[in-house]
Amino acid sequence: TLGITVQCPFNSSSILADTDASEMVYANLKPEIGDVDIGLTSGVPLRPSVFGDAVVIPISVNTGEASLESFVIEIETTATDFTVTDCTVSNEWSKEIFICNIDTASGKISLVGSA
Repeated sequence: TLGITVQCPFNSSSILADTDASEMVYANLKPEIGDVDIGLTSGVPLRPSVFGDAVVIPISVNTGEASLESFVIEIETTATDFTVTDCTVSNEWSKEIFICNIDTASGKISLVGSA
């Protein structure tokens, strides 16, 4: 699992206060073999947060039975409600090569790893 840390400059409770909901439904995706998914795999994929919170958003890669030898993941964001401030890797990848490039001007995040 990879992760990006997001700085949240808005109060999500004020956004949620303007909505009517009678039932909570969560669209959690677990990546199929050969695919990648962003967000938690149970409950709310992206947890509500308030101004100034640092939120870790997991990125899951499903290789099936194969070992992950290398990867390139590019994420494009258009949101103005948050700023990506850091990238980290889980313990499983902590001894491997990992490069993260965050271009805040374009909203592009590049994650590159090699075993």
